[in-house]
Amino acid sequence: MTGFPLLPGAHAALVESLVPMPAPGALPASLFLAPGGTARLLAAARLHRPGADERAMASLWSRWYFAKLIPPVLMCGVLARRSLPLSPVHTAVVLGEDGLPRAIALPHSGEVLPEPDPFARFASLVHDHVAVVVRGLAAHARLAPRILWNNAAVYADWALRHLAEEQLVAPDMVRAALVLVENQSWSDGDPNPIHAPFTERAGADGPCRIRRQCCLRYRLAGEAPCRTCPRTGARATLTNRY
Repeated sequence: MTGFPLLPGAHAALVESLVPMPAPGALPASLFLAPGGTARLLAAARLHRPGADERAMASLWSRWYFAKLIPPVLMCGVLARRSLPLSPVHTAVVLGEDGLPRAIALPHSGEVLPEPDPFARFASLVHDHVAVVVRGLAAHARLAPRILWNNAAVYADWALRHLAEEQLVAPDMVRAALVLVENQSWSDGDPNPIHAPFTERAGADGPCRIRRQCCLRYRLAGEAPCRTCPRTGARATLTNRY
């Protein structure tokens, strides 16, 4: 499956999980809004993990979904000023053989907009799409929304800091975008649900970053705790975060 040509050259690989519709076998993201729809989205993944803790399953599924959605959307916005069509009514998710998300299908490649305010540029991502996914998964699995928001925030934080560490854009552009994960409030004063996904803790090799919320991966058979697990202690230093 070939993704949209959203970024040029070597940067194209950063957004390859965004693919055009129609995508064979994709399930509409609007299922998050329908009664029983979230269960249908998770059904294939549950077949591969019979008897798995439903909350941990929903959290794991969300991590894969957000990994395929959030970094490429942020990178398109920061690197190319491109705003993408993200309404769940018009998007879909492509699942892998294990039932976990592998790509997000979009109706078109969006448009380039000279919007300087990152809160305005990414409002559709956070409020119109991620919020719908969080509500759907939380209600289905009786899972605390804060766990799912932390899952989303971790990938937002990674994407923006990756831009800085790899020097893909000018430092001032990255600093401007980092308000998405560093400001406690949205530009209208509402609480920012993806604010500060990590806390710092002293470690043997120096300061470490740990997740604010455990993603519950330890509850799934065959899954090791993540490297920034707050239950087991962080093993990722500030220079090796993820």
